[in-house]
Amino acid sequence: TLAVLKSNLENTMGSAERFMSNIVTRNSDFQQLTNELPHNEVYLHSYEVQQEMKNMLVSNPNLFSLVLYSPVNDWYANESNVIYEITSEERIGIQNILEPKVRSYPDAEEELKEYWFCQKIGKYHYLVRVMNYRDVYCAAFIDLERISSLMNREYHMEGAMALLENNELFYADPVL
Repeated sequence: TLAVLKSNLENTMGSAERFMSNIVTRNSDFQQLTNELPHNEVYLHSYEVQQEMKNMLVSNPNLFSLVLYSPVNDWYANESNVIYEITSEERIGIQNILEPKVRSYPDAEEELKEYWFCQKIGKYHYLVRVMNYRDVYCAAFIDLERISSLMNREYHMEGAMALLENNELFYADPVL
């Protein structure tokens, strides 16, 4: 069962990377957001990208959130997976936690890795992948707590999950 969970997580990560790569390199609406645009045009281009994000989230239940950020237009858009049964207040709270971190990515562009990395944002632990086209960013978030509960609920795995980054404990289930 651990192999099934590992495969499931790797498939989610691969799908998210392919999606973001296609958005960043081939989506004209995403690429238009590199230019300073009137607010209504930013909204229209963002709307088209967000519709694709929603479709991606529906087909990937392990993917928690996809984010679009255009600093030149001061535009931030977050789509969260509707499969997670959280209230609107919780969704807004999570968005409020994610937004400042995503807005800091352009300042840390040299530090952004070309692979998934672990990041604690507020009380939440995520696997994060960021891609950009010029100065427009797309980020994917996988919520580790949700993966852990999936492991127990869907795969009937007893025990707890721990994740190391650079040989240091990054995430451990609360039971550890």
